[in-house]
Amino acid sequence: MRTVEDGSNQYAGALISPIHVLISSSCMSRDIRWATISLHFSNGTQDGERIKVVAMLTHPKYKYYSNDFMVLELEKPSTFKPVALAAADNSGIETGDEKCSKMAMQ
Repeated sequence: MRTVEDGSNQYAGALISPIHVLISSSCMSRDIRWATISLHFSNGTQDGERIKVVAMLTHPKYKYYSNDFMVLELEKPSTFKPVALAAADNSGIETGDEKCSKMAMQ
């Protein structure tokens, strides 16, 4: 995330839909105006995408150490694939203990 289009990246986030980025609410202290999608260097300008941020939606109960996330809305859809999110019922989620048990049994 950047304050100016050709500036350095300030924060990292996750693309959760073609027009939404999940990021920490503590980033509100910066004037984030641009999302950089799939850029490989902090000041990258030649690969990936730079898309203008049009809205910042913060959790209504945000406190510094709780509910510390917000969603950025992008001006246009990214062409990159968003990260996979869990289903609403948490089906398909393996906790660390389950994963370790399965690995030990193999």
